[in-house]
Amino acid sequence: MLDRGGRVVLLEKQGHLGGNSAWASSGVNAVDVNNTASGDSVDAFTADTVKGAGRGDNPLIPVLTSGSVDALAWLRGRLSEHLSLDLVGQMGGHSFPRTHR
Repeated sequence: MLDRGGRVVLLEKQGHLGGNSAWASSGVNAVDVNNTASGDSVDAFTADTVKGAGRGDNPLIPVLTSGSVDALAWLRGRLSEHLSLDLVGQMGGHSFPRTHR
């Protein structure tokens, strides 16, 4: 929307800019479909998320996992001058490295 000339207002309910997300320092969990050597997939990310949640009936799980592919590409394209997200690590609960920093 902003790229098309729209106006955006960001509301923050926390007392500091960034809210609780400012404390999230591990990185962005996403499947990188361009890194075929990793062996990771949306299906594996979904399985890891379902296992961590302890239930698979949450309709937001596939939104998170399948949407991570486009989200990572968007972040890399949009923030390429300031953020590469080239460091990839395997965090707890993940069967493959998918935390991009």
